[in-house]
Amino acid sequence: MNIFLIAGLAMIYAVAIIALKERSPEYALVMSIALCCIIFLICIPWISKLVGEIKFLFERVNLPYEYSDIIFKCIGISLISQTASDNCKDAGQNALASKIESAGKIAIGIIALPLFDKVINLICTLFM
Repeated sequence: MNIFLIAGLAMIYAVAIIALKERSPEYALVMSIALCCIIFLICIPWISKLVGEIKFLFERVNLPYEYSDIIFKCIGISLISQTASDNCKDAGQNALASKIESAGKIAIGIIALPLFDKVINLICTLFM
């Protein structure tokens, strides 16, 4: 893990964005979005390692892959919606940012429906 690289890039970009924001706020926003993309690219190997470890844990306890897929999709939706929301807030679009966050929460709820169904069925079989 090279968190020092990410932290260093973030500090350098933050100083550059602050300096650029007064002269050209649109370029400052583009730089901020570009840094978000760069950080995601740096994190791809970490993400693949995390996915492998979680799948291994699911195999070890004999849980179906569909549960791990739901978890991965929910994590991805939350990361994407949070990043998009933060970029909108940086651009001064707070209302749009809150709508993105709401859409992410709704998408996570829809994706997690199969888990809710399994839990409700399990509860019903235990108590009936």
